[in-house]
Amino acid sequence: MLKAYVTFLLLLYSTNCLADAYELNTGITIYKRMTAFEHEQSTDAAFTMDGPAKPRPWLSMSLGDQYFAQSHWGYTAGFSYYIHHAHQQTIERNGKITSVNLDTRSRTEVLAIKPALFYRFDLPRAHALKVGLGMTLGYTRIRGSAYHTESRNSPACYQAASQYLRQTHGHSKNLIYQHCDRAYFNREGSALGFQTFVAYEREHWRWELAVAIYNQTHAQDDYHFSAQELSFGVARRWFF
Repeated sequence: MLKAYVTFLLLLYSTNCLADAYELNTGITIYKRMTAFEHEQSTDAAFTMDGPAKPRPWLSMSLGDQYFAQSHWGYTAGFSYYIHHAHQQTIERNGKITSVNLDTRSRTEVLAIKPALFYRFDLPRAHALKVGLGMTLGYTRIRGSAYHTESRNSPACYQAASQYLRQTHGHSKNLIYQHCDRAYFNREGSALGFQTFVAYEREHWRWELAVAIYNQTHAQDDYHFSAQELSFGVARRWFF
């Protein structure tokens, strides 16, 4: 956690150096996120953590909008912090993806700087619509446990998970517990991501729909992860 605090201080210092004014967004986001783990050496799938759509707080600070000359093209940069929990795994067979409860879970903590480029459409009465592309670069820590249901390196586990999809009752779930190794992970490192977003702004309020992908850029154990996320949020904008 010490690295997270150091990263936070660096981001705060860089923001102080670059900005004359800040914009703080506080609100709530409804999101759906899927995190896939691969074996670090072979890049073969190991397991995927998933869960239903759920809310989380929206907390971010940015430099405010900056524009290129008198155009509608602009840019901004800021940082955000959030925690994500997942309590289901997905099993994929023959192109069909099913989320199942195997008593596994993961917790992801992210602190990141987020520069973005956007185009602004002006609307009547000081409303605005923005379409943009952003990047996420920062600290991430992920921990939890899962079964290797997607790993071809564990054929007995792979077959047990396939059997579960065909029957989906207590006995077939026990096959997973018997034939699959439970993997425990707890690591931290850097992550890089990209995001496309559509935002509607009206005075001190912001609504945003976003699609994002994230990839771990450095792994400390046997796994490498990537994540996909769809989110919709509303926030109060504070200027100071």
